[in-house]
Amino acid sequence: MVEEYELSEEERRHLIKVAKDIFEEAYEFGDSESEAEEVVLKALSKNFSAPYSELEEIVDVAKREIRDTSTYKRGHSILKRDDAWSKDIEDIPTPEITEEEMIEKCQANPWLKRGGAASWDDVLVELEYGSYGWQKCKTIEELKECLQQDVIRAGCIFKNLAFTNQVHGGDEWWTVKKFADGELIAFESITARPIIKSGEFEDLIERFMKATKQQCKDLTY
Repeated sequence: MVEEYELSEEERRHLIKVAKDIFEEAYEFGDSESEAEEVVLKALSKNFSAPYSELEEIVDVAKREIRDTSTYKRGHSILKRDDAWSKDIEDIPTPEITEEEMIEKCQANPWLKRGGAASWDDVLVELEYGSYGWQKCKTIEELKECLQQDVIRAGCIFKNLAFTNQVHGGDEWWTVKKFADGELIAFESITARPIIKSGEFEDLIERFMKATKQQCKDLTY
């Protein structure tokens, strides 16, 4: 068994960083603050030999630093929103995404492209449901309503986000975002109805709209 010893300042700062990383991961999994704190403390005490009281202090410091510096994450009001971010996501200016751009983008998706995998499973996809179509939604409520449909290649456009159903009769929405330079990035596939029902939909859309290209690619929005 490794004996406990007093941490140097460098080791202390390193452990605070480790604790913050574990906190962030716990929040991503939906843990409450108290649950996350327990996870962090267990992880530190298992892997580091510092006195338990000192590890408790490190966890407390990490928690406070996250509160002070982190941007808002889904479902955790303890984390601070960026003050520059509009509270009304319907008013946020964004580049407009068009149907023509989305039709072209869909040709890169094996389930949505013409003659793609969905057509192999069901010939009616091309014969009966072959056309693409996106409803432009001006409000979050319109977007929620639009996402209730279940026809493949039907979609919804809200500002610079486009959602296209990939499964006929299903609820699997391929998500594409348009950036200021005109680039379209496909980065997610959501099952919309359970998210809407859970009450987390507005936060999800806000995070989608705020996400950078790298965050979309890394799924760290």
